[in-house]
Amino acid sequence: MKKNIILLFVLIVKISFTQIPSIIYTNYNENLPNTNWEFSFIQITDVHIGEGVDDFSTIGFNDTLIENAIDPSAERFQKAVKWINENAQNEKIKFVIISGDLTDSGEKSELELFKKIADSLTIPYIPMIGNHDIWQYVSSQESTTPNCDSIYKVMFNDVFDNLAQTLPTWNNGTRLNRIELPENQFYAYFQNYSFTYGNYLFALTDFATRTHAIPGYLGVLPEADLYNFSGGSLDWLEQTINSYSNPLMENILIFSHYPMTKDPWAIINSFSSSEYESVLNILSPNEDHVGAWFAGHIHRDSEYGISSFTPFSPSIMKGYETDANKEFVDGHFRLVKVWDNETNLNVNEIASNENLRLYPNPCTNSIHLTEKYSEAMVTIYDSFGRIVLKNLLPNDSKLDISFLNSGIYILEVNDSNSVKRNHFIKN
Repeated sequence: MKKNIILLFVLIVKISFTQIPSIIYTNYNENLPNTNWEFSFIQITDVHIGEGVDDFSTIGFNDTLIENAIDPSAERFQKAVKWINENAQNEKIKFVIISGDLTDSGEKSELELFKKIADSLTIPYIPMIGNHDIWQYVSSQESTTPNCDSIYKVMFNDVFDNLAQTLPTWNNGTRLNRIELPENQFYAYFQNYSFTYGNYLFALTDFATRTHAIPGYLGVLPEADLYNFSGGSLDWLEQTINSYSNPLMENILIFSHYPMTKDPWAIINSFSSSEYESVLNILSPNEDHVGAWFAGHIHRDSEYGISSFTPFSPSIMKGYETDANKEFVDGHFRLVKVWDNETNLNVNEIASNENLRLYPNPCTNSIHLTEKYSEAMVTIYDSFGRIVLKNLLPNDSKLDISFLNSGIYILEVNDSNSVKRNHFIKN
């Protein structure tokens, strides 16, 4: 009896020290008829690597990451990533969308640390840009232009190349297009892109302003900017929604760092009333299909209907705001369970990719397949889609990858019955 009490005490202590992130669970479209829980995705937002540190890592904003550099925000992001990796299979998590403010002040080292942690995810992730990621600064110096989007474009190039490999319908949108801003003669790479998964269109938008903060402050203003001109973000969103060839009930999901909210916070932290109505003007004709707008920025968890400022206007879509990951000791995010009533090849393809089980991942010198294959061909692709290895799979299903450079790769096994893929990280 005494031994059992001791064991119970040890179990209670162990549970009490288990680090579990704060998670908002959202069941999406579960009330539609004949639906099943098909897949899940994660929305994390406002990671803010480097917050509270004036000059992170080495000196200046265009710096490099010191090995083992860390801060509380990065530790909280690591905890969220760890939980996702451990629970991706049971929770049917297919990808992670990180909706802006990856860094606190756009320092290159902050962005490098964010990427280092995000790259340890064993499922695809899609980074988005937020207002804190636009204009580099430390207290002693500041960039002369809002150039972070060009750094972001290059730094995450391998991530987007892998997304194009992993998600067959990936669309780079405007992220590679250099646009001159009419109001201030700066240049921008608007980070707008999209993909479809199952019966759903995911449209990820860049409404982060490139306008400098008021005198005496560094970085940019906290408000949103529509870029309502040819090649701008609102124009891209309208074209993306109108050209979607599979519009079903509430199956268009929009992601923005900024929420579509009418409360007083929006005056300085999101869209003005006229900008808000401009967005609604392109959403309203598709109100049967636009389902939800996911955002962060204001650092709160909130759900509401999105409607016009006109009194008694009906809601045309749902609004979801997710609190900042950095505000919670063990991390914080929204886990969205998506319910669907049709089988779609995209879901089946990526689900089958996950059937290719690899270990360890990340790896250093070798990688193993948990299954045995007979006369299978193995191919490894680098982040640019180039073949770096193509051979018959050894009988022991063990591959020497010591010759590869550090990075993310896709491993494909092709036997007489199927083609299976998964990605791995080489340290």
